[in-house]
Amino acid sequence: MYAIRLLLLSALLMIGLPAVPAWAGNCNTPYTGAQLLNDVQVMQFAMRNEDDASFAVAAGRMEAGLPCLNTAISAQVFATTYRFMGVWYIKKGDTNLARRWFRSAVELEPTYEFSAADLEMGDPIRALFEEERQNIVTKPTPVEGMSLNVPAGSTLTLDGRPLVTPAATLDRFHVIQQIGSDKAVRAVWLIPGNEFPEVLLRAQVASAPVETKKPKNPPASGGNTATTGSGSNSAQPRAVVRTRPAEKTPLLIAGGTALLGAGALYGVAMLQERQFHPASMEELTFQTPDEVDAAGSTINALIMGAGGLAAVGLGIGYWGIIIDDGGLGVRFAAPF
Repeated sequence: MYAIRLLLLSALLMIGLPAVPAWAGNCNTPYTGAQLLNDVQVMQFAMRNEDDASFAVAAGRMEAGLPCLNTAISAQVFATTYRFMGVWYIKKGDTNLARRWFRSAVELEPTYEFSAADLEMGDPIRALFEEERQNIVTKPTPVEGMSLNVPAGSTLTLDGRPLVTPAATLDRFHVIQQIGSDKAVRAVWLIPGNEFPEVLLRAQVASAPVETKKPKNPPASGGNTATTGSGSNSAQPRAVVRTRPAEKTPLLIAGGTALLGAGALYGVAMLQERQFHPASMEELTFQTPDEVDAAGSTINALIMGAGGLAAVGLGIGYWGIIIDDGGLGVRFAAPF
């Protein structure tokens, strides 16, 4: 498993990740999308192999790095991250915080179910996750009397989704990211419920009622005319332009190529394996036990190579599918 993970990391590095400038904010070390993906993979492999030590190391990095996540990622990646944080807190014996992380995950991906490879059907982690799914509340609670103060030249996301009002679901955790017009992540906040940072809030200004007078000569057309006072807080439509990350296509191509290579290796292994099942003794190709052992070793190596290459292809292809506008790295225009 560790060999497969190293192959995957090497493949990602060979594709070429954007350089990440030095961090100049409150976080001593930046936590990138590539590092998050690596920790997710380590935790998944460790959970499947019941390797609690490796799981704890990766979970500790994720827990410390999440408030410093300097890559804009999708809601699906956040859901995966939150699920693993829930598992981590169960392993630490804190089911209360584990439930909060599970609520965050279910809100973003309500149909997810742990596979049999991840958890046995009777595992208590599965039961707790399912309990939170059945009782999930997804209606956000607004911050009374406040509106959202969006920094100039930026947009805000909550768990990878656009944030337009100061409202969030309670009894769980959320990650807010401030993203500049150049797609750079400029600030990150990890908050409980709807406890928004003060810098993102401002008091609502009540607009004075607009006195309307009935016109003496109403328009003959009878059309409806909407009148809005200058102090209105009504939302204006925004045009959101999605920019395809430059890394997306190379990742998808590399993932597909790796999967094709894995299929080819497996096919060769199956052809080699037929030597062990000749139609008659006259067609037996092996003369000595050493030749049998050598052929068996070759077939095993081919199958293991196919499995490793398939894991690489799936990992790269998955990252290519879920990568968001921010790309694999982050390009800072301003520090925190």
